[in-house]
Amino acid sequence: MTPEMTSGLTDDCLNFEKVFDQVPVLSMYETEETRTGGIFGPKTVLINEGLAKMNTGKQTLRGIRADHNAICCIREATYDMTAVATFLATCLTSMDSSAMLDKHDHSRSSLPTQRPLRPPDRPTSFSSLTLNESLKEDASSSRLGSASLATSKAKSTTTATSIDAIPLLSDFSVEKNDPKLPCHMIPISPNYGFFGRSAVLKALDQALAPSTAAANDDGRIRLKTFAICGPGGMGKTQIALEFVYQHKKDFDAILWIHADEPSKIAHDFSNVATTLGLVSEDSVEARDRVLTRDLVLGWLTHPLKSYKHLDQRSPEEASCLVVFDNVDDADILDDYWPMGSAASVLITSRDPLLKTYIYTDDSGHSGITLQSFDQEEATDFLLRLTRRESELGEKDSGKAIVEALGGLPLAITQMAGVIARNELSFTEFLEMYGKESAHAQLFKQQVGQLKSRTQYDHTIASVWALDGLNDGAASLLGVLSLLDPDGIPEYVLEVERSAFSWDAYPQDIMGYQEARTELLKSSLITRDRVAKKLFIHRLIQDAARASMSDERFNDAFGFSLCLLSSAWPYEEFGFGNEQYRWGRCNEIYRHVLRLKKLFGRFHAPHQLSPSTIEPPKLLLDLARFSILSSNFSDTIPFLDMAQSICTRLQKHRVPFLAGQSDIDDQFENLLRRFHHHRGELSLHTNQPKLSLSSYNTFIQMLRDQIGDRPRGTDQSLGVAWNELGCAHLQNDNCSEAEDCFKKSIDALGALDGATRISTSMPLINLAFAYWLQGRFPKASSTFQQALEDREETYGVNDKTSFVTGKLLLGYGNVEAAQGHMDKSFDLHQRCLLHYKSTVGNNHHRTGDGCVKVSDHHVRLLQYDTAL
Repeated sequence: MTPEMTSGLTDDCLNFEKVFDQVPVLSMYETEETRTGGIFGPKTVLINEGLAKMNTGKQTLRGIRADHNAICCIREATYDMTAVATFLATCLTSMDSSAMLDKHDHSRSSLPTQRPLRPPDRPTSFSSLTLNESLKEDASSSRLGSASLATSKAKSTTTATSIDAIPLLSDFSVEKNDPKLPCHMIPISPNYGFFGRSAVLKALDQALAPSTAAANDDGRIRLKTFAICGPGGMGKTQIALEFVYQHKKDFDAILWIHADEPSKIAHDFSNVATTLGLVSEDSVEARDRVLTRDLVLGWLTHPLKSYKHLDQRSPEEASCLVVFDNVDDADILDDYWPMGSAASVLITSRDPLLKTYIYTDDSGHSGITLQSFDQEEATDFLLRLTRRESELGEKDSGKAIVEALGGLPLAITQMAGVIARNELSFTEFLEMYGKESAHAQLFKQQVGQLKSRTQYDHTIASVWALDGLNDGAASLLGVLSLLDPDGIPEYVLEVERSAFSWDAYPQDIMGYQEARTELLKSSLITRDRVAKKLFIHRLIQDAARASMSDERFNDAFGFSLCLLSSAWPYEEFGFGNEQYRWGRCNEIYRHVLRLKKLFGRFHAPHQLSPSTIEPPKLLLDLARFSILSSNFSDTIPFLDMAQSICTRLQKHRVPFLAGQSDIDDQFENLLRRFHHHRGELSLHTNQPKLSLSSYNTFIQMLRDQIGDRPRGTDQSLGVAWNELGCAHLQNDNCSEAEDCFKKSIDALGALDGATRISTSMPLINLAFAYWLQGRFPKASSTFQQALEDREETYGVNDKTSFVTGKLLLGYGNVEAAQGHMDKSFDLHQRCLLHYKSTVGNNHHRTGDGCVKVSDHHVRLLQYDTAL
């Protein structure tokens, strides 16, 4: 909304209040239910006739056939539009506008001249604008830059610096770039061995193909949706993949989203935004997952192929297909559902009820719950996979096999590999299967309700012959069963291990490749050779874990944490503001989240060693990473897991022999870090008492270990004093905070190779402490010194981190407290520009800057800009 539109809206509200009971009012209310509480929540009428009724005698009420989302979208050539036009025509004929204004002048001689929300050249007749006309007007008005308006407003002020800064500070929009089409984001290669499911593919074609009519009774274009449901192993993802490749040429955009975890769906939406070109990959906005999500959803609502020349031609919309794969929890789609879009949406899920959640009309396309192959189709599939179509004698035995396997496509595929690899006849396989059937009951009990879900006697796990794998392949499969299945980087699995090992796991690269080959041959895993990632089906993970004894599970779990620890990009303990390592951290993070779900079965070791210290070391660093990346809900679980392991190690801890004290020192360091991270989390989540106590414990443990003199380049003591000072500030202990910040400056300044920038953080915080104590001149000089240090090192208006923005915010506050409003305004504007360029438009720090700059505009009576 432009400043002119904002001003017009304000005047309209004031005028309406003045003549509220004197002019006719037409109130439209919805008669259709709106879904609330997310796309899968209940439906209700939000504004009914009773709620729409006002305390005025000249109100006309009319129900509209629309829900709350569409109440303002009255289409032309409908009864509702005719009713509105008739009402307005009656009002204009019978009402003497000038007499009305003279009669009801409460505060002025006449009502102010109205400034309509639409530009002056926009048609004022009631005939509806077409989409093309609306887009033309929007494009035309968008060419009216804000510079002229801001300049004219600023001429009446006393602050010269605001003239140039207002356009930048008031523009929080993201430039609409033309999407890069075609855009086919399909992370899985085509399955050239796809078999059957023609009826399902036909249903998908009828429901989702771009040519499918998808309008409601009132002519509104609706979303086209279809859900493929069923238990694991039925081939849901493979069917979706086959449909996607069959119709690749029919869609301008195909967006494949991994939807089993909130972090993964957010990551994929971010990738979509950059791949489509809606935001530059290296921009600050690309790191803002809320913004990238909204950009993608916004484009899906109106997927224009180009935003250029909208005033010269009709806009052409792209055809779009969105695939949400592996939706285990329906609520996960609440924030990512393309409401109001005409796109096609395909969902795969184990939940058979999902297909009933997502439909709001009677189109008949309610999705499908996949069933197993019937005997004939399953037998043909087995014969094709084993290349025995011409061997008539095998057909009867093949029927017996598929019957034993329950017609499950994944199980048939798996066992066909076993048959082919071992050169077995179908009869020989049946004999082998009968001997191994004792394992089925164990797997059935471990996996749970698979029998009732798959409607056959043996569980999926019982047919995968996991016991026949060699030690290397079995141990590799054990590790893979614990990690996130959608892309396990091989640098994690191949990492060199010097401090720890698991005897069963391949000890070198050749052994790893041999184990990987055996799993690939059995179709237990797949591999992306280019990305060097392994993929594994979730049901195979379930089966592998179910087949492990508690002892073997413990070995695999602990070893997996060690592998991830070896790949984790640790850095020396410090303030943690740098983001250079975050790419690798994010890739490993999701695998530890997967382990977090399985931690309840893990029994922590009791003997301290180079291998047993790795898991808590990783978990503590992950806890801090979750704080720095604002994933606070993950922090406590990581800390609890680390504390559980450390407590057990501490309970059975014995003094180390000479030459082994390094492990003991590392363990003491972990115990200290636990208290530091608890304090840091409390500081960010506004728990002042817990923050202060945690930091006090941390610094006391640190001083007991190293004393009060910093060592070499170790920042621990300086960081500790700074963080304790922040905790004191949060508890309103300004004097104690000041003392802590000074000690931090001394400690950091005494390190080897220290520079003036080394003490920047505690120096800035010291200035905040002076400000809160009312020592404004001292605070100003300290902020000025810190600013000069940073500008000398990084240049003016650096983009190294948010720290300079924090400095400018505090400096501006101090100047305002001393009445230096022009200087304060300049500093706060610089702060806002700095935050926008480093943390983005939608970060809470940018919000802080907005508030400060808005206060200045209110002071200068620049209300439009303030809004």
